This record gives sequence, C-alpha cells and structure tokens, in this order.
Amino acid sequence: MIRIIVVGAGVSGAHAALTILERGHDVELWDVGREETKFPEEGVSFHELKGRLADPTTYFLGAELGALVPPASAELLRYPPSRQFLISPQDPLWSFISDGFSARGSFAKGGFANGWGANALAFDQNDISGWPISSSDMEAAYKTVYKRIPVAGPLEDDLTPLLPGVHPSQPSVRLTPADQRLLQTYEQRKQELAKLGVKLGVARLAVVTDPRRKDACDSCDR
Repeated sequence: MIRIIVVGAGVSGAHAALTILERGHDVELWDVGREETKFPEEGVSFHELKGRLADPTTYFLGAELGALVPPASAELLRYPPSRQFLISPQDPLWSFISDGFSARGSFAKGGFANGWGANALAFDQNDISGWPISSSDMEAAYKTVYKRIPVAGPLEDDLTPLLPGVHPSQPSVRLTPADQRLLQTYEQRKQELAKLGVKLGVARLAVVTDPRRKDACDSCDR
C-alpha cells in the first residue's frame, strides 16, 4: 500500500484525497491556515443583518470604507474587511508578482472554498487545448464530482449547450423577485436577443437546496 500526502483541504484537495482512498491507497490530508471569524446571526438575511448590526458600515465596508472600489481603480471587486479568507500584498507570506492582473490568494483553512463563489462550471476543449487530456477525458471525473457535491440548477435551459460537463443534482436556488422579472423579460424578448447572441439562464451553483437536508440553503442572500 502506498501512503500519499495531499496538501490543502480545499475542494480540489478533498476530491483528490477521496479518489485516492477509493483506489485503495493510504492518504493523509494536510491543511493549515487561519480560522475565519464566524458570521454574525446565522440565518438572518443580508438585508435584515444591515438593520440589526450595531455598526453595519464598518462590518461591510470597513472603518475607512476600504471595501469600496475607487472610480479610477482597475479592480473589479473588493471583499468586506470582515472576511478573513484572502491574503493581501501587505501579508508577510505574500509571494505573488503580478503584471496586469490582480492575484487572489488564501491562507484560510479549507482554501478558497470557504469564501469563494459556488458557481459550478467545467473546462471545455478550448480551455484545456494544449494539455495532454481532452474534455471528453474529464467527463467521467466531472460526473463523479457532481455525485459527491450537490449542485443546484435546471436540468435544461438556454445555457445547457454552453455548459458541457455540468450535471445539476438539486433544484435551482430560489430566485429573487428581481431575478424572476429578468428571466420573464428575457423570455418575452428571446428572439430579439438571440440576434445579438444573448442567452440567459439560471446559474449552476454548488449549493444544497433539498429542504429535507439540514445543510440546505435558506435563501438568506448571504
């Protein structure tokens, strides 16, 4: 029996460790990092939280409003300073040299999975051109991952042909009224938008939506 060490307990590391275990090898999964502070008032919606926190401005935007992106900045987004899963250039462990892009790094336990979005996508052949594997080689692995991680999304919509390798296993996340209006408008103007190459559908998210499960999303927008 071979003992294999997998470094990093994020999504990729966890799947690698489980796959190796299933193949009969002995595995150690190593992870180290910072513990992020717990969210205040679990289950309270995003908008309710703004009204219940003693100082919501500092929590969401920082004492110096550092989470706001200045108009002249090339940044696309900033995370609230209350989130602790990212590192910054001020961190002594920062080791990125960037030229024309913004690097994102994390030293949180569990990696980016603790704070990054839940969007579930697959690489297509264009993404991995030049690699020694093809998108069809990845298909069996994707199906395995989608059995392990519940993914919410429609079985079929206008985005399905554009998202090969994605296999939703849970009902879609409940849409907000604004999302519902957007999709209704899209359906009404679909032919007109198709001429512009516009397609719209529901996101595929690594989120549990089955209400019978204790870990199901409560649609609190957080």
